[in-house]
Amino acid sequence: MERNLRAMSASQYDLLIIGGGISGACVAWDASLRGLRVALVEKGDFGGATTSATSKLIHGGLRYLKNLEFGLVRESLRERKTLTRTAPHQIYPLPILCATYRKGPSRKRPLKVGMVLYDLLSLDKSWGVPEEKRISSHRFLSREATLEAAPFLKQEGLTGSFLYYDCQNLFPERHCLSFIQSAAAQGATIANYAEAIDLLISEHHIEGALVRDRLSGAEYEIRATVTANVSGPWADHLLGLCKGVEERRVRRSKGIHVVTRALSPEYGVTVITGKRGHVFSLPWRGHSLIGITDTEFFGDPDDLTVKRKDIEDLLARVNRSFPGARLTAQDVRYSYAGLRPIVDQDVEIVYDASRRYEIYDHEKDEGIRGMVTVVGGKYTTSRNLAEQVVSLVTNKLKHPDPGCRTGRLPIYGGDIQDLPAYTEDAVQRNPFGLPPATCEHLIRTYGTAYKELFTHLESFPEAGEPICDGQPDIQAQIDRAVEREMCLTLSDLLLRRTGIGTLGDPGEDCARRCAEKMGELLSWSPDRVEKELEAFYAKIAVP
Repeated sequence: MERNLRAMSASQYDLLIIGGGISGACVAWDASLRGLRVALVEKGDFGGATTSATSKLIHGGLRYLKNLEFGLVRESLRERKTLTRTAPHQIYPLPILCATYRKGPSRKRPLKVGMVLYDLLSLDKSWGVPEEKRISSHRFLSREATLEAAPFLKQEGLTGSFLYYDCQNLFPERHCLSFIQSAAAQGATIANYAEAIDLLISEHHIEGALVRDRLSGAEYEIRATVTANVSGPWADHLLGLCKGVEERRVRRSKGIHVVTRALSPEYGVTVITGKRGHVFSLPWRGHSLIGITDTEFFGDPDDLTVKRKDIEDLLARVNRSFPGARLTAQDVRYSYAGLRPIVDQDVEIVYDASRRYEIYDHEKDEGIRGMVTVVGGKYTTSRNLAEQVVSLVTNKLKHPDPGCRTGRLPIYGGDIQDLPAYTEDAVQRNPFGLPPATCEHLIRTYGTAYKELFTHLESFPEAGEPICDGQPDIQAQIDRAVEREMCLTLSDLLLRRTGIGTLGDPGEDCARRCAEKMGELLSWSPDRVEKELEAFYAKIAVP
């Protein structure tokens, strides 16, 4: 991928996408597959905001059944299967224990109803899915079996647990990047750190956006027949630039997660804590991912942070349900916050709000041509959301529409029919003598595109050396990230091109080694190297 805002400003596009999270990335891939001339700009890094702040799940939304949102759950379950097929190296089944208690909201009988409905809505869950990705229906575990699997659970009143399955996305940032790469391979023009600061308007027609390069400060006009506002929690801010467009208030729910020592290496564990909340522990990369909060956020999305009180409140809730874990602030290796954009204005508390999405055609609603806006949605349904957006755009453009193919085509690196066999073959062939754990890690990260590292491994003997001691990532990944993945900051590398920094401080030696290597590749001054290190440590600091 090549980042060239000047060249983008010299072109005319069918579709300009504002927002490079998972929804914008899916729109870009679908639109480029259908033959549209596509440009995408993202104010930060790809997948760097809401997309990176998920629970790492590709799930049907079991809890939405209490609101009778059968359509949303069915759509989510269908998309769960689709994403498993199109990105087999990135999406994996995850067994989850939902604890049941004698009293309160976790009683066995009502939960049983939900489990049965969940299975009925996903009867086709294993159709056309590789054997290792097939998901079983739920079953009930005894109290003894539950405590054997999750001894940290509150034991008073515990009657057992339901074992059910959803899927885990080990690296949402790279999953999102794979969609971006898929779009670029089809001819889409992409740029990160490119902020839409104004809309180009002529006689009730949006003709594109004025975009500021956040690295150089230069400004460029990027023109397109249709502009898609897919900026998530910032959607209403972008609409505020356009006079005559009806205000679409976006409610924002703040969710925080923390990464701690491992509690349960095999199972996710969740407890319903009340009518308006739940807590969970998910096994993730040898640690536990703990969540979640769901509180309304009223500030500027750019000012979102994790505060010490957020962590204290979350740990207090978790320890009430998982008293045997005895989690303290010292157990927190990494924390992050994200904003979920919500359409629902009627509910009192955002935890109860629907995660549905709405697509607005501003020509139909306000007579302003050339713009569509997406509000709401959830990670799992982003591909289907994109299909509807692109169908609307092709109709507006009167462009011949060959139909959506993203539901059946693998994304960049995902063309693997049998993942275990592919991985075993890669480990055995292994022309550069990499450790088996490193080979497996590279395939989980890149899929078939891991072979693109071979050029670096052939050219530089040190390219196969670990980036950090005890980590499977290798030096060649730094070169690839900078040269082919639009990696422009140290945080891009350590948090989103690799996951080295998302388990906490990788160590001063490792971080500095990465900063200095990027400095060589991008011609950074010594002062810039120090600033990149400062910025990275500010991002991973636990309050």
